[in-house]
Amino acid sequence: MIPTLHIQLLGGFQLSLDITPITTLDSPRLQALLAYLLLQRTAPHARAHLAFQLWPDTTEAQAQANLRTLLHRFRHALPHADQFLHIDTQTVQWRMDAPYTLDVADVDRASPRLRRPSAPATRPRCVRRYETRPSSIVAICFRAGTTTGCSSNASGSARRSSSG
Repeated sequence: MIPTLHIQLLGGFQLSLDITPITTLDSPRLQALLAYLLLQRTAPHARAHLAFQLWPDTTEAQAQANLRTLLHRFRHALPHADQFLHIDTQTVQWRMDAPYTLDVADVDRASPRLRRPSAPATRPRCVRRYETRPSSIVAICFRAGTTTGCSSNASGSARRSSSG
């Protein structure tokens, strides 16, 4: 039986496989890739699009090479990676049938009052941002060098990180 992957994006990036913490996804780009795939988990993503999202300032060929390297690193950093991600020559997608928990999805399911249009100002800032621009969380946090959805680094005025 495949262990359950527990993913925390809100308040700080944390992963655990059942009760064992996973510390090998420690680079901001690995975390940004995982966060993006999770926040957009219902659809496959073209590798070219992912490459451009993660390396917008490089050539297409270099971005594609960087993505190949990142996916290779991802497969080695996450135990049972192929049980959680479908990767082929054209696309990458989170496997919806994988055993996982995701705090963002838990908040969405458990807090229907947060989805009421009458109370947007009362929602936590990270939830408001997730609802209005889900992919921007990853882009903003990636530029900040963090994938912490609720941190002060997610303000949009953050610097671009060159690590990863």
